[in-house]
Amino acid sequence: MRLLQEDGRISNASIARTIGASEPTVRKRIERLVSDQIIKVTAVINPANSGYSVDILMGIRTKPGLVLQVGGQLGKFEQVLYLGYTTGRFDLIANMLFRSDDELFEFFSNTISKISGIVTTESFTVMRAERVDFDWKFSTKLDRRNVSK
Repeated sequence: MRLLQEDGRISNASIARTIGASEPTVRKRIERLVSDQIIKVTAVINPANSGYSVDILMGIRTKPGLVLQVGGQLGKFEQVLYLGYTTGRFDLIANMLFRSDDELFEFFSNTISKISGIVTTESFTVMRAERVDFDWKFSTKLDRRNVSK
């Protein structure tokens, strides 16, 4: 997994040579990691360099008993990158990306406002990110304990 994290396009033959296994063994292990949904091989886009310059964090409070319904509706929108059910002041926390302030305004005016069950929202504009970690890696201990199939 660490080799794939460093270079998602590395060949099975290169992995096999590096770890001292056969190519079919590497292929089967990768297929199993994908089918078990432990890894997903994909390209990661940098939003800021792709025209999505408006980064929003939103806290959402819902009517009692409706958090799953509201979360299910919000989770369907392509603008929502992350949606978590939380404790504390908000029932949900969402991270959303938009191309422009106009697109954000449209989303707030015509989408969020129409979702039944939302009591209040509080939005935060991310003006600058100190760290966006697309290269997060498992620790060696975690690799061995949970992903040793």
